[in-house]
Amino acid sequence: MAKGARKKKEQQEEPAEVEVTDRRSSAADKKDSVAEEAVPEPPDPELEDDLGDETIEDSEGPTAEQIAQAMMPDSVYDVIPGVVLMLSELAWQKIGLRANPKTGKVQTDFDEAKVAIDTVAFLVDRLLPKAPAEQQRDLRNLVSNLKINFAKQSAAGAENN
Repeated sequence: MAKGARKKKEQQEEPAEVEVTDRRSSAADKKDSVAEEAVPEPPDPELEDDLGDETIEDSEGPTAEQIAQAMMPDSVYDVIPGVVLMLSELAWQKIGLRANPKTGKVQTDFDEAKVAIDTVAFLVDRLLPKAPAEQQRDLRNLVSNLKINFAKQSAAGAENN
């Protein structure tokens, strides 16, 4: 083989030099980039002038006051059914017909049950004129059931003592 042909063959077989670039960054580099990203830019004075009295925080979402106003019911009649439901559930527990969800135990307290039932009856009387016919029936049944079960359970409790 001729010297020139061998040289060409060797050049063809030798791979070209490969340049390797390490794109991984060190922990220090990452901390620097995170620190740079975390620094907020100062507000643009021209932007603030365009917004008038509205601040950037106001435009991000509702304020606590706006949320409270939205949650505030329009009428007391919107609140009474929820209070009736809560008091009636407590009455069932105090009568001894349902377990306390916190303790899982059935405990009776007829004095508290009576207060809860009387309060439910009072609120239902106030709510009935504003309630539809079906809801009126359900509310009356609730008060009747509470009173009947209170009488049965308190009589049974008195016999056992």
